[in-house]
Amino acid sequence: MGRITAADIDAAFPYTSAEITEAINTITRTYGKINAMGVFKRENIFSTLVRLTLNNGEIVILPVTERGAPSTTDESDTSKTVFVECAHIPHIGNITPDDIQNFMDIIGRQTVKRTVEGEVAKKLASHRLKHDQTLEYMEMNTLKGVWKDGKGRVVMDWYEFFGAEKKRIAFNLASDTTDLIAKTDELSNHVHDNLTDDTSDGVVTLVSREFFNRFVQHPKYEKYFDKTDAMNRLANMPYATQGGARGRRTVFGGVIFEEYNGQVTRWDRNGSGDRNKERLIEANLGHAIPLGTQDTFCTYFGAPYSVTGANDEGQDIYVTRHDLPHEEGVELKSQSNPLVICKRPGALCEVTAEAS
Repeated sequence: MGRITAADIDAAFPYTSAEITEAINTITRTYGKINAMGVFKRENIFSTLVRLTLNNGEIVILPVTERGAPSTTDESDTSKTVFVECAHIPHIGNITPDDIQNFMDIIGRQTVKRTVEGEVAKKLASHRLKHDQTLEYMEMNTLKGVWKDGKGRVVMDWYEFFGAEKKRIAFNLASDTTDLIAKTDELSNHVHDNLTDDTSDGVVTLVSREFFNRFVQHPKYEKYFDKTDAMNRLANMPYATQGGARGRRTVFGGVIFEEYNGQVTRWDRNGSGDRNKERLIEANLGHAIPLGTQDTFCTYFGAPYSVTGANDEGQDIYVTRHDLPHEEGVELKSQSNPLVICKRPGALCEVTAEAS
């Protein structure tokens, strides 16, 4: 018997790190309402650091002067430049003989032996979903003004970072006399007024099911739609699915209110040893954001932590392979290196169904 070479091992697992990285990034990201809404602009960068310039956030318009009169001049630049590092999120999974031996798959009407190719596809899909769920969690929390990791820890408080104050509006939906139009106007004006030099196509408020139910059952809401075609649809408001999330939607006072009931299982565990679950929007709360901005919401993907990938352009997910000893399988390590940021947290607004 001849000596087993690296080529023999590659024949059993004929995929390079570059090939499986390309494969996992061709899997369409279908998970997540925030992803489906297209709130965040995404950019791949060659570094692991993002440079942010902090200033007053204003572009000053220039005055008209007489021809030949002195021009306006730039004032001293008082901005401050800081660097923020991308997060590093690695995950490892193995493909071993136990995943293949003695197993059969049903494809169409045929029963076939399980293959390495099939297991690679399953493993990559599993890793893709885990990273997509993690990114959805990070992006949803960024819409609240904080960047959190998979253990629920705050990585960055964007309010503190940019020196902005958190806005909260109490809708007091338990009171029949609450002026919903005034509350909605306050919300919309706050979001638009605090975008400073960015633009927006409108305002959407992502709310919990509890907030949504109380909002559409409020007497002032029903009066708003009384004797209109919309009134006939209130009792049978349809559910729509977006990014795998099922919820209802209504427009009131020019603001979109959308129900989002997303929930994730975090990596950390509670006292009973079970992993903690977290609702993306807590009961009776909601979060208003501007839609269609130019660069208020950004997700940067930095270069991977890899010798061969250093200084390469970042990707959503980067995958490397490592052959296990004694031909016992292959270890696949996926990693994502995102920075999820809200550059204008002052334009965010939390709403509550309660009185305060």
